[in-house]
Parts: sequence; structure tokens; C-alpha cells
Amino acid sequence: MAACGPGFRGGQVVDQLVSLVDVPPTILAAGGVEPSAEMRGRPLQALLAGTAHHWRQEIFVQISESQVGRALRTQRWKYGVTA
Repeated sequence: MAACGPGFRGGQVVDQLVSLVDVPPTILAAGGVEPSAEMRGRPLQALLAGTAHHWRQEIFVQISESQVGRALRTQRWKYGVTA
């Protein structure tokens, strides 16, 4: 993902797992709006600034274009099943 705007500085790469559910809270935070507590994702700005605590260690992935499948992903492993 490449992002430009408030809270983003060029040339950063993160090793933590991120998901598409993090995109809406990230956009809201960039616009100065506090993301709702009901949102599952987290703004990426804190991760990029190095101030994020207790970042997730796994993510859920759903694949629905080239195949129908789901997966759990960690830094080391990916466990997937297809329909």
C-alpha cells in the first residue's frame, strides 16, 4: 500500500500485518476524525509512527476473485482453505 497525506511520511516499510479493515480507520484519522470504537481495523498512522501498542499478530483473509477461500495469516505461517 502506498499512502500520502496527513500522518504519512515517505519511504517507510512496516513488517507488521495489516488488513483492508485498517484502511477506513486510517482514512478517517488522516481527515482528523476519530474512528468509531466499533470499527475492527486500526489506523495505520500509529503503526508508522512507532507508537502502536499490542498490534495484531494474525489476520483473517478472504479470497473471492480467483477462487473462493479463507486463510489465517501470521508472520510465519498462512493456513488457507478453498471451497
